[in-house]
Amino acid sequence: MPIAHNICFAESPNANPNRPPVVLVHGAGGDSHSWPVEIRRLSGWRVLTVDLPGHGRSIGRPRQSIADYCHDLLDFLGALKIFRVVLVGHSMGAAVVLQLAREFPDRLAGMGLISATPHLEAPPLLVDYFSNPLTIPLGIQLFQQWAFSPRTPPAQVKAALAGLHTARPAVLAGDWQAFARFDFHGTLEQVGIPTWIASGAEDRLAPLPGAQYLASHLPNAAVQIIPSAGHMALIEQPAALAAGLQAFLQTLSPLGNPRPAPPTAP
Repeated sequence: MPIAHNICFAESPNANPNRPPVVLVHGAGGDSHSWPVEIRRLSGWRVLTVDLPGHGRSIGRPRQSIADYCHDLLDFLGALKIFRVVLVGHSMGAAVVLQLAREFPDRLAGMGLISATPHLEAPPLLVDYFSNPLTIPLGIQLFQQWAFSPRTPPAQVKAALAGLHTARPAVLAGDWQAFARFDFHGTLEQVGIPTWIASGAEDRLAPLPGAQYLASHLPNAAVQIIPSAGHMALIEQPAALAAGLQAFLQTLSPLGNPRPAPPTAP
C-alpha cells in the first residue's frame, strides 16, 4: 500500500479525473478493510481508503482526540496535493469528517456521515472496557450486543468484529476515549457543505435521533435510513449504503482540484 504523511491508503482505479476524490475514514479500532468492496470501488470515482495513524498498516501512534485525527487527515491530503475532496466517515470516522468540515469547510466538496451522532451515547462500560487491555474481550462482547440489528446473520457479525480482535490495545483505548469526548451540539449551523447522512434503523450506539439532529442543524443535509441495520450498517447492508452514497455523489458539482490556467501569449 502507498503511504502519504505516514498514512497507508488504497486507491481505486479508473476514476473520472474531473470529479473530486472520495476519501473513506474508518471507525474506532478499524482500518481500510472495514469498508466493503461495494464502497471502496464506486464506479467512476477515485476512492482513497485510509488507515488512520497506528491503525492497519499505518505507522505512528493512535490519537486520543478527534481533532488530532482531523489534522492528520488534512496533512495526508496536503501530501497528495488534494485540495477539494468528498470525505465519508463511519462512526468515529464520521466525527473526524465533521471536525474537518467545521474547521476547514473550503476543503470539502461534500461529506458522507454513516452511523454518525453529535455525541456518543454508548454505555460508559464500553469505553472503560476498551481502555484496559485485560477487559478488551468484554468490550468486544458489549459492542457486539449494541452494534448490530438482531436480524444480522452471525457470519456478518463475525466479519465486522474481526478488526477489533486484531487491533492493538493502544488503538482501541485512544479511539474510544476520543470518541467519548467529542460533542458537536450547537456548533454545526455554519457548515453548509452538501451532506449525506446514513443511519441504521436499529442503531443503538448512534440512534436515529442523533442523525436527525445532525440533519436539522447542518443546512444542506438529508438522512437516509437503512432498514435492518444497526451501527455496523457497512457490513450489514453494504449494497444499500453504496447505492445511497453513489446517488449522493451524483448530485455534487464536478469540483476537483483547481486546474492551472493555460499560459497566456506574450
